[in-house]
Amino acid sequence: MHGVLTQICYASSASVPFDDAALLALLSEARTNNALHGITGILLSNPGHFVQVIEGEREEVDALFEKIARDTRHQQVLVLYRETIETRDFPHWSMAYKNLPDVTPDFLKDQSKARRLVTMFLAQMA
Repeated sequence: MHGVLTQICYASSASVPFDDAALLALLSEARTNNALHGITGILLSNPGHFVQVIEGEREEVDALFEKIARDTRHQQVLVLYRETIETRDFPHWSMAYKNLPDVTPDFLKDQSKARRLVTMFLAQMA
């Protein structure tokens, strides 16, 4: 029996410099850990800002988000939306990645903009 599926989308700002090597290391770590815990999602970024969607069983997503919120590599973690879902939006990606220059926490303070951004990305991948 599977648990309730949950999806969280959040934005944050880097508190330390994130060059390409640091970003690749973060993605590698996330992909490995997410695969172990049944988490899927996407990381959207531009220099200094992140938007991430994580999805999976509620307990796993909650545990991961608590870890993310405590991570000192970023700050100003803002939950854009959190919802129970019937099916995953990113079932095949332990952590997809896309660099989007317009992604900033200020741009995404409106939950509907965050949802539209994720929907647009999904449409491009179809």
